[in-house]
Amino acid sequence: MKRLLPFIIAMICSLNMSAQECEFPLAVLLDVSNIEMSDQSANALLNRINRLASSEGMTASGQYTPFTLCVKVDQTDINVVPGPPKQYVSNLSLTFFITESNTNKRFASEYMELTGIGNNADKSLMNAFSYLKTGNGRIASLLRNGRQRIISYYDSQADNIIKEAGKLSAMQKDDQAIALLASTPSCAQCYDMIMEYSIELYRTNMNRLNEKLFNAANSIWLSSRTEEAALEAAYLLANVDPESQAYPKATSLLEKIGEEVASDKFFEQREKYKDSVEMKGKLLETLKAIGVAYGNGQKASTTNLIVK
Repeated sequence: MKRLLPFIIAMICSLNMSAQECEFPLAVLLDVSNIEMSDQSANALLNRINRLASSEGMTASGQYTPFTLCVKVDQTDINVVPGPPKQYVSNLSLTFFITESNTNKRFASEYMELTGIGNNADKSLMNAFSYLKTGNGRIASLLRNGRQRIISYYDSQADNIIKEAGKLSAMQKDDQAIALLASTPSCAQCYDMIMEYSIELYRTNMNRLNEKLFNAANSIWLSSRTEEAALEAAYLLANVDPESQAYPKATSLLEKIGEEVASDKFFEQREKYKDSVEMKGKLLETLKAIGVAYGNGQKASTTNLIVK
């Protein structure tokens, strides 16, 4: 358990969740489908919103997260003031809301209107967005209220979250289950309880994987007791984690194979296996990063999107 805990904590930290600041990742979905806007302006607005979120400890880091700050931008009207110089006046309405993707639950919302003036339509939009500065009281309040309601949600739904993770694990979707658990804010009262379950769930996943490795090695050896089969089995056994339940069986099988196969290649492979025991932390770390790997596979469709 002592070796497991640091890696679990590392996984949580990699999701930008800090026990001191209680940071957790927040995706940003920017909907500008109802307004003509250049890619440059859309990206500038997205970056501005990311900075606002980061200033309140809700970091849009690119990691997987079920939480999304949705921002819908509409242009109520645009006026052209004759020059010289000719000026464009854009009046915008922005709707902000924080949601959770698994349940579509909405935690907080805000509505605001902005006006910008510029020498072209796009410049007027950029100037309107300049009002969205770090420290903007209304946006800061939205993010703070959303964060607190998310924390309260986890505290009230902790048992259901654990049950859902258990269901995912039962379907052998352990990576998704760990990703779900890893999204728990570290300042939630249920955090320690969910952490304990994360460790338990990972141990189950680790044993399942290593049991499969042992069974494959055993099957290869039993089907053909040849030098080639011995080498293939030894290669698989080298990946059985010393902390898994399959490890004693793996070492025993390796010794039995060695008794039947007098081969320099096999003994060389077995020595590599013994030496690799000291490097199992790397394998363990990889296994425990399953949740993060799942998140990274999702981020292309869940973080920092612009809908045009």
